[in-house]
Amino acid sequence: MRFSFENSDIDYGYTLVDNIFIEDFLPYVNAAYVKVYLYCLKRLSNGEETSLDIISSNLRISTSEVVDALNYLKNEGLIKINETLDDGYDIEFINLKNLYSKNTSKPVESSSGVMFSAMENKNVRRMFNNIDYIMRRQTTPTEKIEILNFISEYNMDTDMIEVIFDYAVSKKNKVSVNYVGAIVRSFYDRGVTTLDEVNDELRKTDEIYVRKNNILRKLGLKFRLVSDEEVDMINSWYEVYNFNDDIINLALEKTAVIESPSIKYANSILKNWSDIGVKDISDISKLDRKAISRPKKSKFQNFTPKETNLSDDDLNRLLTKNIKKDGYNGE
Repeated sequence: MRFSFENSDIDYGYTLVDNIFIEDFLPYVNAAYVKVYLYCLKRLSNGEETSLDIISSNLRISTSEVVDALNYLKNEGLIKINETLDDGYDIEFINLKNLYSKNTSKPVESSSGVMFSAMENKNVRRMFNNIDYIMRRQTTPTEKIEILNFISEYNMDTDMIEVIFDYAVSKKNKVSVNYVGAIVRSFYDRGVTTLDEVNDELRKTDEIYVRKNNILRKLGLKFRLVSDEEVDMINSWYEVYNFNDDIINLALEKTAVIESPSIKYANSILKNWSDIGVKDISDISKLDRKAISRPKKSKFQNFTPKETNLSDDDLNRLLTKNIKKDGYNGE
């Protein structure tokens, strides 16, 4: 004997909602945001795929309102939004019972307290300054907390986070902390734990980006905007002059010590070396040795004195005349 339920085109099921949400959040959450939360929870409970368009259409609100609602729910700690590398989103509903049990078992430092403690570290201050520059806007307090979580949860240091932000913005045009988070999680899953390993991973995707980034770092110009002309110069060092990293690094070292290092100055060095036939690092060593051994010409080296027909008596008369003119009276 078998028992079954009659199928229906109408969803007569039910969705479980935590009483914590009803008691602690429902009284003050915007009505549209509550609709988004409950509708997404319902689709999740039924194992249904969803999207911004589906939510917008079924709730009869705009997609921008849906985005606002999701961001609000994330900021309140009710959901997590994880941006994926294919430009999609993974939305995770937080277990409110676990959240509350953790908060009651031990004191939780407030976001402002976390931020205050972190900003005492000069590397963290520098990181946020660079990220603000890269994104061309100020990061919000919520974004700063999220970035700090990247460091603590995924074993990333500040330099690694900066490089990933620069890559996301300059190469992918993604001015998004969530997108950076997707890259961070991807690297963590692949066991990427050092700056060199981050650059190796990025090099697999974009060799030219890594070249540019390394050159700016060696010139002390990290995260500076680079013009198309400068990118062409950098590429020419490898693709036109066929120089290896040893030669290019030597030119960068010579450039880094001047008052205002620039890609154009490094390019002038490398172009000169190419013009005189430099092929490897030993050719430059030979040039340096020649420069040291070659005597410097002074302006008197090729001077040929004029011949005169003056006698000793004539010279004495001239000398006496000059002494009297200068006022020397022999005393």
